[in-house]
Amino acid sequence: MERGSRNGDGTDGDLVDMVGQLRSIIARQQRTIAEQRDELETLRRGAGPAPTKTPSARTAAASGGGTATANGTDAGAAVATAVAGADFTIVFDGGARGNPGRGYGSYQIVSASGLLSHERLEYGDRVTNNQAEYRTLIEALTDLRDRLGRAAAETTVAVRGDSQLVVQQVNGRWKVKHAELQPLHEQARELLKGFRKTDVAWHRRDASVRVLGH
Repeated sequence: MERGSRNGDGTDGDLVDMVGQLRSIIARQQRTIAEQRDELETLRRGAGPAPTKTPSARTAAASGGGTATANGTDAGAAVATAVAGADFTIVFDGGARGNPGRGYGSYQIVSASGLLSHERLEYGDRVTNNQAEYRTLIEALTDLRDRLGRAAAETTVAVRGDSQLVVQQVNGRWKVKHAELQPLHEQARELLKGFRKTDVAWHRRDASVRVLGH
């Protein structure tokens, strides 16, 4: 008679094996959930690893106001206020000298514990204001997603910007009429879907200037 079987056909043994496998799967899932929680808590304290990006995406100050440090932080800039109820808050702004012209942008990512990232970006020539706004939002969302890794799906994010067009379009209230903005709009929307919950809202121009310098 086979081990674990009372009727000789191995049925009880199969059940024991299935139960063991299920317990193993549950244990692995519990470990994964615990790891994600640990990653999120570490990032909430502002100790997450820096994302990998191409060096050309990040340059010295794009438009006056302060001195850029080695990691792109404006030494004279204020830190954005974290939005209550959100794990992380993103403040972003973009523009172009000439419209179209030389594009630039800046963003901050903060948590309740303080500043996580402050980046200043250059996009080259023939960029419109709206393209620069979208590209900066995409950079910020990508930065946060890369820092969070698997924990992004359990994270709530508040996004604040002074571009009514970008805010209303990503919220689905305004149509995207210009062909050059459509792929940027789709990319931003896909990145937002990667977080558990997002709150994208407009704020006054001076709120952007206070923390980003432009």
